[in-house]
Amino acid sequence: QLSDGKFIVVDGGYDTKEDAKSIYQTLMQNNPADHEQPIIAGWFITQLHIDHIGALRNFTNRYKDKVKVEGFYYNFPYVTIGDIYPSNNDTWEDLMASWEGATLYRKLHSGMQFSFAGAKITVLCTFEDVYPLNFNSGNDTSTVFKIEIAGQKIVFLGDAEYGESDRMMYLPDDAVKADIMQYAHHGYDKQARGNLYQKID
Repeated sequence: QLSDGKFIVVDGGYDTKEDAKSIYQTLMQNNPADHEQPIIAGWFITQLHIDHIGALRNFTNRYKDKVKVEGFYYNFPYVTIGDIYPSNNDTWEDLMASWEGATLYRKLHSGMQFSFAGAKITVLCTFEDVYPLNFNSGNDTSTVFKIEIAGQKIVFLGDAEYGESDRMMYLPDDAVKADIMQYAHHGYDKQARGNLYQKID
């Protein structure tokens, strides 16, 4: 939650009513009394796997008239990478565009920074930092970013795997170092990201 009472949402979960309801309940429980409805300042999508972006569809169908979204932030591949297909992009972009007043920030790139109330978000890596080298899987299409908020730094790795983890090893230490880290791919396969985890410290 930002200092003005608005929210940042990252991914969200599966395309189930339970995951959509969990997001909505969290927003409502923390919504400031002077806000008529919860306001999501930025909804960041790390990648197109259904366990990351799926809840957005269910949430849109159930709560679009109860929540305001000011912007969606993402970078979906324009080439097929593993099980990620660019033919799906339009479906998801149409869904996001159905939110009245929401801006689609559709091409995040490494080094981009976005300022929100009391927070700064820096993009650390996207699939474009690996392409056209070989990809281990669609996990390496994750958009990785760091949020600096309330005196803490939080890194969101999405599912970043071998390719993206290797690329981020070339970043300055202070660019990736964080107080809190979201384990990539649910904590699986430490080998793929072990050096990066140490760099994040």
